[in-house]
Amino acid sequence: MSKTKVEKLPKGVRMTGNGSLVVAFDLPNGQRVRRSLGQDVSTKEAEQALAVFKAQVRAGTYEPPQPKGAPVRHTVASLWEPYLATYRNRSGKGEWRLQIAWAHLRPHFEAVRIENLSTV
Repeated sequence: MSKTKVEKLPKGVRMTGNGSLVVAFDLPNGQRVRRSLGQDVSTKEAEQALAVFKAQVRAGTYEPPQPKGAPVRHTVASLWEPYLATYRNRSGKGEWRLQIAWAHLRPHFEAVRIENLSTV
């Protein structure tokens, strides 16, 4: 019966259930930071990344990852021009009808967010 040797990960490097490597280190204020490096990173590369992060913390140049931008909130008015452009591109006839309809609907629907719009 042969046993395969399991590679011991260095301090500060952990593996998640899906095989992704995560490095963990502390900021000067004591806050613990965890940074995911992905699945296609070797243990050696994870160690190097951890050393770089720790050096940045010591030098005071560490920048935490910025949160992703806030989701775009579309209103009916913000989608009017793209809708009209699509209509023109599909050789829509009678664009003037749409313009008249929008002139009547605009005061009521222009500020309505798309996620709040329904036909009910």
